[in-house]
Amino acid sequence: MLWLVNSLFAGDQIHFVWLRIHGARATGLGEKFKIGWSFLAGQMLLGAVLVLAYHFKWLPELTLIAFAPILFRGFAWFAKRSRPLVVRRLGCTELAHALVFGVLLAASFSIVR
Repeated sequence: MLWLVNSLFAGDQIHFVWLRIHGARATGLGEKFKIGWSFLAGQMLLGAVLVLAYHFKWLPELTLIAFAPILFRGFAWFAKRSRPLVVRRLGCTELAHALVFGVLLAASFSIVR
């Protein structure tokens, strides 16, 4: 299960970086949706997979909290005003998301199991 959740996280993170690169000059919600519809669909699918995995007791409930920051960050991109892409800042924020995810994921499995 750890491999699966790590793969889901990595896939979402890679897809988000792709979105930021391709949507760097997107203005307005319509243009962002045109560029990022596949990312948005992936976010919704990821959320559904996590809820189902929790429902069937394959994941501890705290694991859902580990995914909260990246899901929020993904949905929030569509609502935010467009900003120039700063690759170094994007790398640092994605590293921070990975570290927070790792800590929360480890905590979720160590507390419950």
